[in-house]
Amino acid sequence: MTPADAAAGSPRRVPGAVEQFKQDRIVGWVAVADDAPASRVTLEVNGQRVAATWSSEPDDSRRNWGVVRPFRFWLRDLWDFLSPDDAITVCFDGRPLPIARRGMLARPETAGERSVTELFELLAADHIFGQTGRLQLSKTVDTAWQRDVLALFGEVRALLADRYDYDPFFVYGTLLGAVREQGFIGHDLDFDSAYVSRHTDGAAAAAELRDIAFALVAAGYAVESFLTHLHIVDAAGTRIDLFHLYFDDEGRLSFPFGIAGPGRITRDEWQGVHEIEFLGHRGVVPRQAERLVEHMYGRDWRDPKPGFMWYLDRTDRAPAGIMPPDMVEEIRWQDHYSRSAMQEPSPFARRLTALADLPATVVDLGAGDGRDAVAFADAGVRSVTAMERAPAALDLLRGSAAGRAGRVDAVEVDLADAAALREAIAQALTRRPDGTGPVLYLLRFVLHAVDEETERTLLDVLAGVTVPGDLLAVEFRTRADEDLPKARTGPRRRFLDGDAFLAEVGARMATDVVERSEGTGLSPVPGEDPQLCRLVLRRV
Repeated sequence: MTPADAAAGSPRRVPGAVEQFKQDRIVGWVAVADDAPASRVTLEVNGQRVAATWSSEPDDSRRNWGVVRPFRFWLRDLWDFLSPDDAITVCFDGRPLPIARRGMLARPETAGERSVTELFELLAADHIFGQTGRLQLSKTVDTAWQRDVLALFGEVRALLADRYDYDPFFVYGTLLGAVREQGFIGHDLDFDSAYVSRHTDGAAAAAELRDIAFALVAAGYAVESFLTHLHIVDAAGTRIDLFHLYFDDEGRLSFPFGIAGPGRITRDEWQGVHEIEFLGHRGVVPRQAERLVEHMYGRDWRDPKPGFMWYLDRTDRAPAGIMPPDMVEEIRWQDHYSRSAMQEPSPFARRLTALADLPATVVDLGAGDGRDAVAFADAGVRSVTAMERAPAALDLLRGSAAGRAGRVDAVEVDLADAAALREAIAQALTRRPDGTGPVLYLLRFVLHAVDEETERTLLDVLAGVTVPGDLLAVEFRTRADEDLPKARTGPRRRFLDGDAFLAEVGARMATDVVERSEGTGLSPVPGEDPQLCRLVLRRV
């Protein structure tokens, strides 16, 4: 502030501040003149720069002199290298910014397992902090990764061209890098590709993405499904992402994953895609690449922003094109069973086959690959109906059932479809030996994998088809399991209460509890021993 400013009573011009200084992020703002270029903010450790970002978009919600521009760093791995002896500063225009509740610099409270010297050596060897704050080899120099993802993109491109007549192209961070850097962005995490669906209805476009996922699984790729895109992984572990776009019924290009920029792109404006030379390989980009990049990232797309994060910066999306959770689950189970071999019978099935009064008819609801259905047949059960909706699981099941002299029947049915389920059970009952006798209905590891509405459908249907003497055997994860380590991530899980479940059953039909067990040790697998509730109920 100049003497003239002071004499005039002008407020002190604060250049900026760090408002959040956390383990995973550093967030703040700078104030600049209206016509100032993009503002570079750096993070320094002991006076040496370790990260930088650009702040260019104004934050109109703040009141300050000039224009306020926010910035953000993600630095999760930074603390592994620092100790209380190291000084951290956030600098703008060559000067440190004040850090809330810390002053002009900050020091870690505890020491990491590595050293600041090692950090500086890694940074000198082309490592940078990636988009989520993990220290990684810059994608600009990771030529092995570049080669592998572009090769996988070529394979997926060929499959989509052959099966669907689509030509996928670079999108999101990969397109941004191709346009702005003529290569990959160093701090990026993955390879993004997309196609434009021929459907104008969001639900139809989402269903098509599900079908494409099934085709990729059938072609031998591992596919992890999300609401708006797929992760496609080859046998070597290389991964690319595939997004679906579509023109809605108003002709607007729609992004289920979302955008962070202005305007709209219409079908009349879209000029398709074309091949480019890209780092010694062939790439595919939209003909209006810069227009699409601005639409996705905003008018300041030319300024690198390592702190950009979709869940914070997204401004719009096309919710009609988002895959429903059940569709995501379909893909996950199809992928799981396509890469699985028939497993040993579950501990619960082994316990049930030892029952002295084991019925001669079993209906296995949500049978998966049929491991338990086959075990019942091998134990002498004369009629086993295994119901499942995942095609890959049914293929495994039918293969195993082929050698069981017709005792196992595999039926494709969606457990959430009450009418289809009733019909499938009615058909199963016609196969009872001598047409009579009690039935065992098995729901193992099903209830915690479906939503509450499907659970209610199952119980309503079972209340209508069961008769006195029938058995209901269920096994599910309890609330005590929610915070325990899991061997596998991904599939949807609920955590149920045993007493509450019995109350739901009791509201629909009268039963006696034949067996009840809760705790661990009931069905352990490598890396996990879940908290389960196991029930055997007899209809009265």
